[in-house]
Amino acid sequence: MNDILTWVGEHQGILSLGVSALSFLTAAAAIVVSVQIERRGRKFNQNSVKPLLSFELVDLPHRVAVKIRNDGVGVGIITDVRIFTAGIGGGSWNVLLNAIEAMDGEKQLSNRGIWKRYQQPIKGIAIAPGAERFLIELENKPSEQTAALRQILGKLEMEIIYTDIYDKPQKHLISDFQYFDRAEIYF
Repeated sequence: MNDILTWVGEHQGILSLGVSALSFLTAAAAIVVSVQIERRGRKFNQNSVKPLLSFELVDLPHRVAVKIRNDGVGVGIITDVRIFTAGIGGGSWNVLLNAIEAMDGEKQLSNRGIWKRYQQPIKGIAIAPGAERFLIELENKPSEQTAALRQILGKLEMEIIYTDIYDKPQKHLISDFQYFDRAEIYF
């Protein structure tokens, strides 16, 4: 036993250096592990509030509507809207107004008084999980106005660009509205 104590006394500097190196390696490993845990925690938090927006198109004899629904678990924040129309080109939400004015002739669709709901501006709105927002809704007796709106919407394609609450861009929501341009079949 005395031999061991003597050896430890003679090599105290080397042993101290070895213990210090082992402490340093343990601290470095702890830092690496904590950084990995923090990154995984951040990714988990981002995925736990991910929005999933979708279009819902309503086409009934007396009602025509386009709404956005959030089927995700987080708030979806709309950052931009692009609308493309046959023969008119693409652009922002105002393109819908221009398309309506250019295509409706004398049907008075550009008169906002006929709309049940009309969302403007759309850029910057937030849609909570499970919630929906009407972009446009026309509800009245079947008329030339609803028929004209169906024809206009049937020629549109809309792209919604949105983020989550962490301002992380999500997959763009893109849809054409050819659904409205089909033959009218009502039961």
